[in-house]
Amino acid sequence: MSAPVSLSPGAALLSRLWRMRGQDAPYLSDAGDEFDGEALVGFRANRDPRVYQNPRQSNKGERVRLHILIDVSGSMCPSYSPGNSRKAAAVNLAVMAAQSAAMAGIEVYPLIFSDSLTALPPCRSLQDVSKLSEYLTRGAVWDGTTQTIQALAHVYQTAAIDPAAAHVCLVITDGMPDRHSVSIGHGRQRSTYSQGTWTVRAMVDLMVEAGIETFGFMVADDQKVIDDVKTCFGADRYAVAVTDHATALALAAVVERFI
Repeated sequence: MSAPVSLSPGAALLSRLWRMRGQDAPYLSDAGDEFDGEALVGFRANRDPRVYQNPRQSNKGERVRLHILIDVSGSMCPSYSPGNSRKAAAVNLAVMAAQSAAMAGIEVYPLIFSDSLTALPPCRSLQDVSKLSEYLTRGAVWDGTTQTIQALAHVYQTAAIDPAAAHVCLVITDGMPDRHSVSIGHGRQRSTYSQGTWTVRAMVDLMVEAGIETFGFMVADDQKVIDDVKTCFGADRYAVAVTDHATALALAAVVERFI
């Protein structure tokens, strides 16, 4: 049995945010039956027409499945730098996300990807998250290529099998996906990184259209590859998470958006 891990920074706060998903809360609109006094007073200053309170439809009881895709390719922990911070940042992000979700009663489905995909056991408790942390730190082999497209396709298929649940997909990576081959006529194939990037974007758009909230988390502070990840996931669906603080803020932004 693996030793229990301490709560990651921000995990408890994130857990409370997850729980808010099942609570009723009013929202302001420009039409309704009940005035909000503070909003009405504020209207004189900011001219915001949203001064009516309307109930927000409760999503209590909706089952959530959190998919965490972790890039374990060679660039995440190169042999020439075994203490590489990218691996540490990736493990920290995965553990923080899994802890916060498990504490809120959300099912967590981790998947590691490089040359191939490996679905890890679901995390339904902090003990399960401890085992995940132990495996990522000491058991996983961080080597190979970056099969991002295949990893996303796996989640897309999984979500199709369980349409009753709400699905959130977090992709933790340090850069561009693998090259993707396309036909250029007469049976010839051409592979470029940009084609891999745009194929991932097409897959992300397909997932979002299907209701799978999908986000990319960058764990390398390199502007060139940050721009590639931004292209893959979209300007409002990516974040750079290279420190504990940045990780907590990025995850909180995702949870608040999903609420």
